Amino acid sequence: MNSERIQGMQQRMVERSIMPGIVASWVLTMLVAVFSWLQAPEYRTAALVWGAYSCFVFLLYLLVWPWYLRQNWSVAQKEKFLIGMMIPHALMWSAMSLMLFADGQREVSMVLMLIFAGTSCGGVPLLGARKGTYWVMMVLPFLVQVFVFLRYSLTHAFDPFHAVLGISMFTLLITNLFAIQSQSETIERSIRLGFENEDLVGQLREQTDQLHQQAELLRQQTQAANEANQAKTKFLAAASHDLRQPAHALNLFVEALNQTSLDAEQQGIVGHIQAANQASRDMLNTLLDFSRIEAGVMEAKPQPTPLAPLLLALEEEFGPQADAKNLVYRSHETHAVAHCDASLVALVLRNFVSNAIRYTQRGGVLIAVRSRGQELCLQVWDTGIGIAAEQHEVIFKEFHQLGNEERDRQKGLGAGLGDCARLGHDDGRTSCLEIAARARLGV
Repeated sequence: MNSERIQGMQQRMVERSIMPGIVASWVLTMLVAVFSWLQAPEYRTAALVWGAYSCFVFLLYLLVWPWYLRQNWSVAQKEKFLIGMMIPHALMWSAMSLMLFADGQREVSMVLMLIFAGTSCGGVPLLGARKGTYWVMMVLPFLVQVFVFLRYSLTHAFDPFHAVLGISMFTLLITNLFAIQSQSETIERSIRLGFENEDLVGQLREQTDQLHQQAELLRQQTQAANEANQAKTKFLAAASHDLRQPAHALNLFVEALNQTSLDAEQQGIVGHIQAANQASRDMLNTLLDFSRIEAGVMEAKPQPTPLAPLLLALEEEFGPQADAKNLVYRSHETHAVAHCDASLVALVLRNFVSNAIRYTQRGGVLIAVRSRGQELCLQVWDTGIGIAAEQHEVIFKEFHQLGNEERDRQKGLGAGLGDCARLGHDDGRTSCLEIAARARLGV
């Protein structure tokens, strides 16, 4: 901590206290002069001279003080000047004890002692910030008054009254010097703590500003990244039809090739082509559906929809895949009509049924519609490998797959159930239709 800052603050505290103290001191000197004039007529001349000197010192302060405040001095220069200003004040109070002490008049001695004791004690809080100023102002008057009281006591058959006054004043001097030392240390610690708090607040403000700047920069970068990601997603969503056409055409060509006369080796190659083509189509459809959901272009348009044609279309699409794996594919007959978006419900069910067939090796798959009060519940049941209970929530995370640590793309990307979770929990896109995701639970 810069000691000059602390000393500067101490100096300003003293400067704020000087003039009120000078005014109070002058009022007390006038009271002492009037009291001495009335109580001790033989000392009226001394009281008049002392009072005139007090007025001179007071006027000197009034003239010099405004000039002092205008000076652009260092702290050390100001302290020296204030100490110099206290010298006439110290001489004034020292002269009081020498000029106005009336031999044997205890009332005068008591008034002199009480006035000076009160002034000296009041100077402790006023001048506590700069103890050197107090020392110059008070030590000499104290010692002069102690000397006057003790000298009178010793020269008048050891007068106990003035002896007690002298000893009391000396004790008060020592007490005040300890008090001014403690006051000065307390004020210095207080000022030091104040400056340390200001520095800490300044550092905290700088760090807060830096954090705000970093947060704003991060917000801008995040916004830019989100805008870029949104633009990419919207592009994929807009181009999904164009991207699907080549894959669909390739599938048609492979099917047409498979209808021609091929030997066993060629049929094996075509089979591999069909498998690869099916895997690529599944991944492409998954990514395109995911991009459309991300872009927010798949808006639900619910309307009364018979569920029987929807289940029939699913059976026609996935029945051959189940037959190829020797699985039983069944869908219950239903006359239910749901208020839903048929295309979104088909997308969700397609993911569930596809997973059910992919992960079922024996048995079959069942798609059923059941009533739940005023709502309908579509369920996909299978006899597949099952999923551990602790994984029931995890499988609906995007691009998360169980049992595919090698990331075999023929097993898909793991985005399908994530799409289902988005569609099934996005402000009721499927309206009153509840999708019960029971695929691969090993029922």
